[in-house]
Amino acid sequence: MGQSFRLISDRLWILALAGVLVCAAPAAAEEDGTQAQSPAETQAAPANKMELALTLFHEEKYDEALRASEEALAENPDYPGIHEMRADLLLRASRWDEALAAAEKAQALTPANPRIVSMLGYAHFGRKDYARAVEAFEKTLEMGLNEVEIYYDLAATYLILKNFDKALAAAETARQREPERAYPHFLAGRVHFENSRFAEAVAPLQRALEIDPKFTAARLTLGQVYKGAGDAAKAREAFQEVLKLEPENPAARKELESLGPAPAAA
Repeated sequence: MGQSFRLISDRLWILALAGVLVCAAPAAAEEDGTQAQSPAETQAAPANKMELALTLFHEEKYDEALRASEEALAENPDYPGIHEMRADLLLRASRWDEALAAAEKAQALTPANPRIVSMLGYAHFGRKDYARAVEAFEKTLEMGLNEVEIYYDLAATYLILKNFDKALAAAETARQREPERAYPHFLAGRVHFENSRFAEAVAPLQRALEIDPKFTAARLTLGQVYKGAGDAAKAREAFQEVLKLEPENPAARKELESLGPAPAAA
């Protein structure tokens, strides 16, 4: 079964897209055991082109699925599942304006579907309309789609908007929901770092690294926290650890260079 866009495990894209984070994803994506629901799966789909598009989607042949969905749309222009699938596929392709149009059409046909509202959030986010993105994510929760990934995305979007209190509240909810997953701890630490609360940032970042020692985004942020707190030795060690895992990581290299030469050994 193919994953729907909003349930992809790695959420770092949402920070990287906005320029909040310049770092590679974790070396191995975490699995949460959730089977994602594909677009239109709960609806009785029209035959032929739509069935072909769904098959290609499930096989993760997304470019071919998008082409097939265009043909399915010509056959069934008012079938909401087609527009939902196209929104999902266009989001994957970072074609934000087209994704927004497809999601808006799907919502007009099925206004009570919270998953489509979440797609509106991603499309607004991709278009850098963060205020409308956060409205969509909040509405998704209000409509009953209370999945932990929504809290991840709320936290990241509120972080971009510099609303640190709401960002932290969403991140803490995610930590409570998934305490054995590294990402929510990283996200809470990142919120504290962006808010210059360096002491508070250390514990959640260390917990993220206990769960996933190869989580370079968390290790990079921990180095930035130590640097902000004036602990150059610990910052240097963290950046060097990132470069051991990712020798070409530009953010870690830049941070390490900013610290200057290491002091001579006594």
